[in-house]
Amino acid sequence: MTGYDGDPLSHIELLVPVPKPERMALAKQCQWRDYAAKQTVFDKQSENTDVMFVVSGRLNVTGYSLAGREISFAEIGEGDFFGEVSAVDGEARSASVTAITDCRLASLTAPLFRALLENHPDVAATVMRRLSGIIRRSTERLMDFKTLNAHQRVCAEVLRIAQPSAAVAGHWEIYPTPTQAVIASRETVARVLGDLTRGGIITRKGRTVTILDRDTLERLTERLGDDA
Repeated sequence: MTGYDGDPLSHIELLVPVPKPERMALAKQCQWRDYAAKQTVFDKQSENTDVMFVVSGRLNVTGYSLAGREISFAEIGEGDFFGEVSAVDGEARSASVTAITDCRLASLTAPLFRALLENHPDVAATVMRRLSGIIRRSTERLMDFKTLNAHQRVCAEVLRIAQPSAAVAGHWEIYPTPTQAVIASRETVARVLGDLTRGGIITRKGRTVTILDRDTLERLTERLGDDA
């Protein structure tokens, strides 16, 4: 296990409210696994229902379209967790997870995770807010597919995931750069980001996107029924 003063799960945000002695006991109940970059943690439809705490590294959550195109849903980093949906409902995995970098994960069985939620309402509330967020984002994206064309969907997603810049007032940032998601193909995302960059609406440096002109970007996402 890793260090953190004998409390190897202390940096897992979900578990911060759990008293240290109980959190240390929880760590002993976990199975600790190392994954190499590009190694699959589990595939969609896997019957594994454990919750995974990301002790170190980064991972990618993906699925596949009906045409077989890989779609990236989210990137998960150190201190985060995943797998809570299957742990709660007992159903098969709804997406695949693959390591982007070398990773260390602490795996907790579904019964132990549900016991954690029952014993710690504040932890359960965090999980409920996260699941609610998944529902809201799914609803928004479904609406986007019904009302926006591919170009507009990329603009809407950029606005949706951007956070206020800590460095420059009035600017918004995204990290990492969205390459493909449930919005459009990888090629479409790259083309739209290129157009927005050339138009002076965003800038890109490394894997960071900065929105310079949010008002214009919002106008580009207006629902034009005839163009959807």
